[in-house]
Amino acid sequence: GMSVIPVDLDRAARDSDPSLPQPPVKLTADSLSVRASDHRVQGRGNVDVYQGVDELHTGYVEGNSQSQQYHAPGEVLYISGGQVVNGKDMVYDGAKKSASMATVNGYVQGGDVPLYIRGTSAQLDNGVVYIRRGLITTPHAVAETPDYYLTGDDIRIYPGDRFTSENTKLWFKHVCILTYGHYEGNLTPEGNKRSWLFSLLPQPTYNSDDGLGLRGATIFPLNQN
Repeated sequence: GMSVIPVDLDRAARDSDPSLPQPPVKLTADSLSVRASDHRVQGRGNVDVYQGVDELHTGYVEGNSQSQQYHAPGEVLYISGGQVVNGKDMVYDGAKKSASMATVNGYVQGGDVPLYIRGTSAQLDNGVVYIRRGLITTPHAVAETPDYYLTGDDIRIYPGDRFTSENTKLWFKHVCILTYGHYEGNLTPEGNKRSWLFSLLPQPTYNSDDGLGLRGATIFPLNQN
């Protein structure tokens, strides 16, 4: 006789609909409490949050498993695709895959070349980076050379395309060489070759006293579980 295999049409439709929510956030911690009544989640000690290409590592997190909004008030290591940043006081929205933080420092994807950023009031949203006030430079192949970097307000980085900045200053060590009201930098592969900013920006000397030093930063614990 024939066997009939039942098909759950709702589930089939759900599985094939790309507009439905992302897979849920996976959260592990030394101590984890989840309240069923209101979906409140609290994680303490070696907190690891994973969703797709996003990772968040911190000491304490609280949030809601239904809204997928999480708050990490302390130091956070946030990895999202090509972005590896340290932050403080971070709010992560797992549904929108966006993060905002009070302070940020680390690497974000620029184009061919990653950009080193540092600043305050930052938002990372699907690759696009916004910094209320900050600094940009690029680790270049030339070592042992003076520090060039750019500071500005309302910095927006669109990976592989461009970045914009207001009240921009280009620095050589502590000396401001140029100022711009509005600055636009080209991050396309062709633009990188043409742009003097990216071809001439040497690697920061990491022990420099202008605070650009990366020596104390903990942005590479990528191989630790």
